[in-house]
Amino acid sequence: MGYELHIERPDGFLSFDEWIASVDQSADVRLATGDMIIRDPEPGETTSWKLPEGTVEMRFDGEWMPVFYWNGGNVNFQLGSDEERVLQVALDLSSRMNARIVGDGGEEYTQVADLVPPEFR
Repeated sequence: MGYELHIERPDGFLSFDEWIASVDQSADVRLATGDMIIRDPEPGETTSWKLPEGTVEMRFDGEWMPVFYWNGGNVNFQLGSDEERVLQVALDLSSRMNARIVGDGGEEYTQVADLVPPEFR
């Protein structure tokens, strides 16, 4: 697992209903339904598993992919290949819930520019 970021509220947890309401207000994401399916083109094998409740997807190159994972009071995610776009969507989702985005190291992300280390800004 890589470096994770978390949507959380410093004074308490986010309710599942708040999370779903925030997702419902965004055109950039959707609540995932069904299974995650990975196809390996070489051997032609397919692997699938059930996504946890509250998983939210974003569209990348025409395909919906899970990005945000509900974790009983906060939301976990990794930035991946389109990190600025993912962080902007996370900032939008968190602002609707009066929450913040915090990295594994405790640093807070309040804007997309926070992805650039301070010494390079």
